[in-house]
Amino acid sequence: MNLELLWEKYSSTSKFNLNDIPKNIQAKGVIEEYSKDSIIVTKGDYPKYILFICSGVVIGSKEFENGNKYRYFQLDKSNGSIGLLEILAKKGEYVSTITALTKVKVLKIPSNLILELVMENKNLLRKCVDLLANDLYNTSENEGRFYYLKGIDRVRHYLVKKFEESKCDILILEEKYHELASEIGMSLRTVGRSLKELREKNEICSDKRGIILTKEQYRKLKDRFF
Repeated sequence: MNLELLWEKYSSTSKFNLNDIPKNIQAKGVIEEYSKDSIIVTKGDYPKYILFICSGVVIGSKEFENGNKYRYFQLDKSNGSIGLLEILAKKGEYVSTITALTKVKVLKIPSNLILELVMENKNLLRKCVDLLANDLYNTSENEGRFYYLKGIDRVRHYLVKKFEESKCDILILEEKYHELASEIGMSLRTVGRSLKELREKNEICSDKRGIILTKEQYRKLKDRFF
Protein backbone atom coordinates (compact mmCIF):
# COMPACT_ATOMS: atom_id res chain seq x y z
CA MET A 1 0.00 0.00 0.00
CA ASN A 2 1.45 3.38 -0.98
CA LEU A 3 2.11 6.21 1.45
CA GLU A 4 -0.93 8.32 0.49
CA LEU A 5 -3.30 5.41 1.05
CA LEU A 6 -1.70 4.66 4.41
CA TRP A 7 -2.09 8.30 5.45
CA GLU A 8 -5.75 8.10 4.57
CA LYS A 9 -6.18 4.77 6.36
CA TYR A 10 -4.71 6.07 9.62
CA SER A 11 -6.01 9.64 9.45
CA SER A 12 -8.11 11.12 12.25
CA THR A 13 -11.33 12.99 11.54
CA SER A 14 -10.90 15.27 14.58
CA LYS A 15 -8.17 16.55 16.88
CA PHE A 16 -7.52 15.13 20.34
CA ASN A 17 -9.61 17.08 22.85
CA LEU A 18 -12.00 16.71 25.79
CA ASN A 19 -14.59 14.89 23.65
CA ASP A 20 -12.20 11.92 23.49
CA ILE A 21 -12.10 11.48 27.26
CA PRO A 22 -14.61 8.97 28.73
CA LYS A 23 -17.21 10.41 31.12
CA ASN A 24 -15.96 8.33 34.05
CA ILE A 25 -12.52 9.96 33.74
CA GLN A 26 -13.97 13.44 33.16
CA ALA A 27 -15.86 12.96 36.43
CA LYS A 28 -12.49 12.78 38.25
CA GLY A 29 -11.55 16.25 37.00
CA VAL A 30 -12.19 19.72 38.43
CA ILE A 31 -13.61 22.70 36.55
CA GLU A 32 -11.66 25.96 36.88
CA GLU A 33 -12.22 29.37 35.29
CA TYR A 34 -9.64 32.03 34.41
CA SER A 35 -10.18 35.68 33.58
CA LYS A 36 -8.67 37.30 30.48
CA ASP A 37 -4.87 37.80 30.72
CA SER A 38 -4.50 35.57 33.79
CA ILE A 39 -1.78 32.92 33.91
CA ILE A 40 -3.05 29.33 33.71
CA VAL A 41 0.26 27.47 33.99
CA THR A 42 3.79 28.79 34.37
CA LYS A 43 6.87 27.56 32.53
CA GLY A 44 8.79 25.20 34.81
CA ASP A 45 5.77 24.04 36.85
CA TYR A 46 5.27 20.29 37.27
CA PRO A 47 2.54 18.94 34.91
CA LYS A 48 0.41 17.32 37.60
CA TYR A 49 -2.73 17.89 35.53
CA ILE A 50 -3.82 17.94 31.91
CA LEU A 51 -6.05 20.96 31.36
CA PHE A 52 -8.72 20.49 28.70
CA ILE A 53 -10.22 23.73 27.39
CA CYS A 54 -14.02 23.79 27.64
CA SER A 55 -14.39 27.35 26.37
CA GLY A 56 -12.21 30.33 25.49
CA VAL A 57 -8.76 30.71 23.95
CA VAL A 58 -5.28 30.47 25.49
CA ILE A 59 -1.83 31.41 24.22
CA GLY A 60 1.60 29.96 24.92
CA SER A 61 4.55 32.32 25.31
CA LYS A 62 8.24 32.34 26.12
CA GLU A 63 10.26 35.21 27.54
CA PHE A 64 13.87 35.60 26.44
CA GLU A 65 16.83 37.06 28.33
CA ASN A 66 16.62 40.33 26.38
CA GLY A 67 13.10 40.85 27.75
CA ASN A 68 11.26 40.06 24.50
CA LYS A 69 8.20 37.87 24.90
CA TYR A 70 7.17 35.61 22.03
CA ARG A 71 3.63 34.24 21.69
CA TYR A 72 4.04 31.16 19.55
CA PHE A 73 0.89 29.05 19.77
CA GLN A 74 -2.82 29.32 20.46
CA LEU A 75 -5.30 26.72 21.73
CA ASP A 76 -9.08 26.49 22.00
CA LYS A 77 -11.57 23.72 22.81
CA SER A 78 -11.03 22.02 19.42
CA ASN A 79 -7.35 21.27 20.13
CA GLY A 80 -6.92 22.45 23.69
CA SER A 81 -5.05 20.12 26.02
CA ILE A 82 -2.43 21.86 28.13
CA GLY A 83 0.24 19.45 29.38
CA LEU A 84 -0.21 16.68 26.80
CA LEU A 85 3.14 17.42 25.16
CA GLU A 86 4.96 17.31 28.48
CA ILE A 87 3.59 13.99 29.72
CA LEU A 88 4.11 12.24 26.37
CA ALA A 89 7.68 13.61 26.22
CA LYS A 90 8.22 12.38 29.82
CA LYS A 91 9.22 15.87 30.96
CA GLY A 92 8.61 17.08 34.49
CA GLU A 93 7.84 20.73 33.73
CA TYR A 94 5.66 22.80 31.45
CA VAL A 95 7.71 24.07 28.50
CA SER A 96 5.95 27.44 28.29
CA THR A 97 3.73 29.83 30.19
CA ILE A 98 0.06 29.60 29.17
CA THR A 99 -2.12 32.71 29.48
CA ALA A 100 -5.85 33.25 28.96
CA LEU A 101 -6.41 35.31 25.80
CA THR A 102 -10.13 35.43 26.65
CA LYS A 103 -12.15 34.25 29.61
CA VAL A 104 -11.36 30.52 29.82
CA LYS A 105 -12.94 27.47 31.40
CA VAL A 106 -10.87 24.27 31.75
CA LEU A 107 -11.33 20.78 33.13
CA LYS A 108 -8.27 19.70 35.13
CA ILE A 109 -7.70 15.94 35.09
CA PRO A 110 -4.76 14.21 36.82
CA SER A 111 -2.01 13.57 34.28
CA ASN A 112 -1.49 9.94 35.26
CA LEU A 113 -5.09 9.11 34.29
CA ILE A 114 -4.71 10.70 30.85
CA LEU A 115 -1.32 9.11 30.16
CA GLU A 116 -2.60 5.64 31.02
CA LEU A 117 -5.75 6.19 28.93
CA VAL A 118 -3.79 7.30 25.86
CA MET A 119 -1.18 4.56 26.09
CA GLU A 120 -3.83 1.84 26.40
CA ASN A 121 -5.95 3.12 23.51
CA LYS A 122 -4.49 2.81 20.01
CA ASN A 123 -6.93 5.28 18.42
CA LEU A 124 -6.26 7.97 21.03
CA LEU A 125 -2.52 7.45 20.68
CA ARG A 126 -2.82 7.98 16.91
CA LYS A 127 -4.78 11.17 17.49
CA CYS A 128 -2.07 12.45 19.82
CA VAL A 129 0.65 11.58 17.31
CA ASP A 130 -1.27 13.43 14.56
CA LEU A 131 -1.75 16.50 16.74
CA LEU A 132 1.83 16.75 17.98
CA ALA A 133 3.45 15.80 14.65
CA ASN A 134 1.47 18.47 12.79
CA ASP A 135 2.35 21.08 15.40
CA LEU A 136 6.03 20.15 15.20
CA TYR A 137 6.01 20.22 11.40
CA ASN A 138 4.32 23.63 11.23
CA THR A 139 6.61 25.07 13.90
CA SER A 140 9.72 23.74 12.15
CA GLU A 141 8.57 25.13 8.80
CA ASN A 142 7.79 28.57 10.22
CA GLU A 143 10.96 28.83 12.32
CA GLY A 144 13.12 27.68 9.41
CA ARG A 145 11.54 30.29 7.15
CA PHE A 146 11.63 33.05 9.77
CA TYR A 147 15.34 32.52 10.46
CA TYR A 148 16.24 34.12 7.13
CA LEU A 149 13.52 36.78 6.90
CA LYS A 150 13.97 40.52 7.33
CA GLY A 151 11.68 42.20 9.85
CA ILE A 152 9.28 43.59 7.26
CA ASP A 153 8.90 40.15 5.64
CA ARG A 154 8.09 38.59 9.01
CA VAL A 155 5.28 41.13 9.34
CA ARG A 156 4.12 40.38 5.78
CA HIS A 157 4.06 36.66 6.55
CA TYR A 158 2.04 37.26 9.73
CA LEU A 159 -0.51 39.50 7.97
CA VAL A 160 -0.95 37.07 5.06
CA LYS A 161 -1.60 34.25 7.53
CA LYS A 162 -4.12 36.35 9.49
CA PHE A 163 -5.99 37.34 6.33
CA GLU A 164 -6.23 33.73 5.16
CA GLU A 165 -7.48 32.61 8.58
CA SER A 166 -10.16 35.32 8.64
CA LYS A 167 -11.79 34.14 5.36
CA CYS A 168 -13.04 37.73 4.89
CA ASP A 169 -12.68 40.25 2.07
CA ILE A 170 -11.42 42.89 4.50
CA LEU A 171 -9.39 42.17 7.64
CA ILE A 172 -9.38 44.63 10.55
CA LEU A 173 -6.62 43.70 12.95
CA GLU A 174 -7.23 45.29 16.36
CA GLU A 175 -4.02 44.10 18.04
CA LYS A 176 -1.76 46.79 19.48
CA TYR A 177 1.83 47.06 18.31
CA HIS A 178 3.20 45.38 21.43
CA GLU A 179 0.81 42.45 20.91
CA LEU A 180 1.98 42.04 17.30
CA ALA A 181 5.61 42.20 18.44
CA SER A 182 4.90 39.45 20.95
CA GLU A 183 3.15 37.22 18.43
CA ILE A 184 5.78 37.65 15.72
CA GLY A 185 8.75 37.50 18.08
CA MET A 186 10.24 40.89 17.19
CA SER A 187 11.03 44.11 19.00
CA LEU A 188 8.33 46.77 19.26
CA ARG A 189 10.57 49.20 17.38
CA THR A 190 11.07 46.84 14.42
CA VAL A 191 7.33 46.13 14.18
CA GLY A 192 6.51 49.85 14.19
CA ARG A 193 9.11 50.58 11.52
CA SER A 194 7.92 47.67 9.34
CA LEU A 195 4.25 48.71 9.53
CA LYS A 196 5.17 52.30 8.65
CA GLU A 197 7.00 51.05 5.54
CA LEU A 198 4.07 48.80 4.56
CA ARG A 199 1.68 51.77 4.82
CA GLU A 200 3.97 53.86 2.64
CA LYS A 201 3.98 51.08 0.03
CA ASN A 202 0.16 50.89 0.26
CA GLU A 203 0.34 47.25 1.32
CA ILE A 204 -1.79 48.01 4.40
CA CYS A 205 -3.98 50.84 5.72
CA SER A 206 -4.74 51.81 9.29
CA ASP A 207 -7.14 53.96 11.29
CA LYS A 208 -8.39 54.12 14.88
CA ARG A 209 -9.83 50.60 14.51
CA GLY A 210 -6.42 49.09 13.79
CA ILE A 211 -4.59 47.67 10.76
CA ILE A 212 -6.82 47.25 7.70
CA LEU A 213 -6.05 44.79 4.94
CA THR A 214 -8.13 44.47 1.76
CA LYS A 215 -8.07 41.50 -0.60
CA GLU A 216 -6.03 43.53 -3.10
CA GLN A 217 -3.50 44.44 -0.41
CA TYR A 218 -3.41 40.81 0.74
CA ARG A 219 -2.44 39.76 -2.80
CA LYS A 220 0.23 42.46 -2.89
CA LEU A 221 1.68 41.31 0.46
CA LYS A 222 1.67 37.69 -0.67
CA ASP A 223 3.33 38.52 -4.01
CA ARG A 224 6.06 40.56 -2.30
CA PHE A 225 6.68 37.93 0.34
CA PHE A 226 6.39 34.68 -1.63
